[in-house]
Amino acid sequence: MRALTAGHTHPLIQFPPALPKVKILRAIMKLLEEAPSLKIQNVHVQGFSGCSDFVGKLTVNDGEAEFEFHWDCRWRAEQEQMLDWWGNPDQARAAREFGYQCFRKFERTR
Repeated sequence: MRALTAGHTHPLIQFPPALPKVKILRAIMKLLEEAPSLKIQNVHVQGFSGCSDFVGKLTVNDGEAEFEFHWDCRWRAEQEQMLDWWGNPDQARAAREFGYQCFRKFERTR
């Protein structure tokens, strides 16, 4: 976690280089919150990152556990009725204020 927070990679947290580290960090923070008893040794992240969302799958401990997720700051802005100057959902504000708590879905599938 320290490596990701500092903007670096770590061999126990695998993900494609095109995925933003900040979104990887949010997914892992949610994993730690949702599965506190899981003894995590390694995590592989697969996903697609858009402007306001991040959709994918976390594979933990070489397949011992899997989680599907959908982080969506636009959805969170809509839920909180946060609007920008033009009346659109203020996704940037939601991302700043809620960080990793913008998950629309975070579900263990294995």
